[in-house]
Amino acid sequence: MTFYTPVKRIDSEDGKSYVEIEVRDDGKLFRFVESAHRIDPDEGYEYWRPVFWSGLFADAASAEREARLSLAWLRISN
Repeated sequence: MTFYTPVKRIDSEDGKSYVEIEVRDDGKLFRFVESAHRIDPDEGYEYWRPVFWSGLFADAASAEREARLSLAWLRISN
């Protein structure tokens, strides 16, 4: 099984989303994962849910660059 470890986190200005740049457990490939804040309508509890996983990149800078180009809230805030 492949595991990923966050190396950088960028929070949205409104606090409702964040993106993490992650490195694969072998240290060779990177990706980004966007997560969004949710509230369960029936139970009322709050949680974070991954909503988008990128493809793989050769380095963290490339993954972050693609995240900044791909995610509207990140493009607007930066």
